[in-house]
Amino acid sequence: MVQGVSGSGALGHGLRPVLRQQLPASVKVHGVISEGGKAPNLIPERAQALFVGKDISDRKSKLKKERKQLVQDRNRVQRRLEKYRNSLAYNF
Repeated sequence: MVQGVSGSGALGHGLRPVLRQQLPASVKVHGVISEGGKAPNLIPERAQALFVGKDISDRKSKLKKERKQLVQDRNRVQRRLEKYRNSLAYNF
């Protein structure tokens, strides 16, 4: 439980930076304050939030593998096309 002058302030401005400091740079933290009081400019008795961390390093490595495969496929197609063009040149 985070205690402070303002519960919603502790959630929005205090907890998220602490989470980011403790997690690797590849993890992105997103959050939503689901309960932060009934009226603006009043300190609520209770505040509630949901934070989600998403590691993007797995996605990046998957994209790198897919890109490598695409480059290999492109090179294979280019070699086959060149072979085909050469075979046409010798038939004339």
